[in-house]
Parts: sequence; C-alpha cells; structure tokens
Amino acid sequence: MNKTVEELPKTSDLKEDISNVRVVVPAYHAENTLQVCIEAIFNSRDVENLKVVVVDNGGNEKYGSSLVEAYPATYLLCQEQASAAYARNCGTADFKNGVLVFIDADVEIEKDTIANLIHPILKGEADATLGNYTSNNIEDLNFFQQYKQLYISKVYARSDGLIKNDFWTAICAIRADVFHNIGKFDSSYKGSGGEDTEFGIRLSQQNWRILSVPTAKGKHLRYFDILKLIKNDFSKGICTMLLYLKKGRSFSNHRHAKGGDILAVFLAVNVGIIFLAMIFLNAGKYQIISLLWFVILLSYFMARYELLSVFFRRNLGFIVKAIPLMYILDIVRSLSVVMAIGIFLLSRDDK
Repeated sequence: MNKTVEELPKTSDLKEDISNVRVVVPAYHAENTLQVCIEAIFNSRDVENLKVVVVDNGGNEKYGSSLVEAYPATYLLCQEQASAAYARNCGTADFKNGVLVFIDADVEIEKDTIANLIHPILKGEADATLGNYTSNNIEDLNFFQQYKQLYISKVYARSDGLIKNDFWTAICAIRADVFHNIGKFDSSYKGSGGEDTEFGIRLSQQNWRILSVPTAKGKHLRYFDILKLIKNDFSKGICTMLLYLKKGRSFSNHRHAKGGDILAVFLAVNVGIIFLAMIFLNAGKYQIISLLWFVILLSYFMARYELLSVFFRRNLGFIVKAIPLMYILDIVRSLSVVMAIGIFLLSRDDK
C-alpha cells in the first residue's frame, strides 16, 4: 500500500547533500545527441560526485556502451525497447533515497540546470521539479526545431510555481522515496508519450508538490520536419486527452490547454470551415459571410497573441513560415481531441 504524504519524511528533514543525486538518461536511437547530453551533465555547476546512469533502450548499436565508458557514468542495457518509462524505471531500481533527476538523451542542459532542479526539493519547497526549454541560442537548429523549442518554452514559462496534473520528463527531478512510493512510471506506455502526464496526475492525486522551475533550462536537439512535428503533436494530443478523460481531470488544467489555447483551436476549425465554404459554395459573394470569416480569423490571432509575440521577435522569414505552421498544428490538435473523445466513448460502449 502506498504511504500518504504525512507518513513519508518531510523534504526539509532530508540531508541537503547535493552528492546524493542520480541522473537517469534513457537513450533510444540517441546516437546523434547522447554525447552532447552527457557532456552537458558532467559540466553542471555546483553538483559534485553526480551519479549518472545511461539506460540503453535500443537503436544505439553504433556506439553501444563505448561512448558512455568515456565518462564516469554507469551503462545499463534495457531489455525492453521502445518504452521510455521502462528505461527510466530500470535506471532508478536501486536508488531509494536522495533526489532523482531525469534528462532526455536529446537535451543539452545549461550548467546550472541540475542545481536549479534539486535545490527546491532539498530545501523542502517541492517534492518534484520541472524545467523548460531555452529560447536562446537556438539558431543552429532547423526551422521546425526552433518552432517547437519556442512553443514549449513559452507554454511552460506560464507556470513558475506549483502546478497540478502534469509532469515533464525531458528535464525534471523528484524525491526518490516519493518516486518509488507512488509506483514509478507506468511502463505499459510505449515510446515517449503519456507516461509523464499520467505520472503527474498520480502525484497530484496524492498531494505531492510539483514545482515549475523556469531557470532549469535545456536545448532540445531532436530532429523535426513538418511530418514529424504533425505526428508528434497528433499522437501526444490523443494520448493526453484520453488520460484526462479517463482520470476525470479537467483538461484545462494542463499547461498546453489554457483557455486561450482551447479557444484558438476552436476558432482555427471555424476559420477553415468558413474558408472552404467560401471556395466551394461561392459563399464569398455574400459580404456577411466574408465579414464573419474575417472576424473569426482576427479573433484567432488575438487568441494566439501570446505565441505570436514570441514569433515576432524573430526575423521576417521565420514569421512568414511560423504563422501557417501554428494554424496547421492547431487544426491537428482539434483532430486529436475529436479522435480521443471518439476512442473514449467507444471504449465505454465496449464495457
């Protein structure tokens, strides 16, 4: 039986020993990014004697353990491929006290990121902490990588305090005793989507404190093109929506789905529907319909002002490409919501 919050020791009673930290890096098809990731971890400031565990989760035949052996890190070969949750659990199995830090193999953290993640936990201000992607020094990334980086950075910067029903394993930390007490990650999730949100919901259900730490930053090195970006947002959108429906949690609590985001997705669909009607039904000859389309389009841009303000700090070429991509991804999100609701309703009918 899981212990309650009151039954576990308070964080402030734990010894504030920054050497009692384990960094777990799940590596799946990470041959192009893992070395940069590990170097950044070992260049971290104010954290001595870091215990780093790299869990090979498949697709890394090019280097095997040889790359990891060049560093004072432990190499584990994971027996179950394509499950980031399983890999993270493997890397934490024998570490029950102290602080666990999770860094994705395609993330290059800043020098003070780990220190910024663990100190709120050691000071008793939080039981788990979440970082963010940086919006600086991303010019070496392609357009789609930059877009994703800027989008996540802005969305996660909304919360610089305690949050609920959310977790983010790309850059995060958690008390090891809390992690094991609530049952670790659900390894039934394949790939790298859904297990972190589900974990965050369990943390909130048991009243553990999840703190967003905007100063714990890293650069996301994962390659994206238009198809990979659409596939990523569509699959994660379905997974997250299903989780919130099944757990009975309010979807608007999620950092990706504040009121403005939900409104923008709704308006994006209506912009598309009316535009298609104007083309195929020759409805453009009716001024009232054209005016309605313009008003909805303007409302959509107003709903996305927060994101547009980030894009307008970039060059003109970026802006011209970012606005239509933003709209396409909002349509993709609307489709993922519809798909998730359909799957949820069908699953209930089958019972």
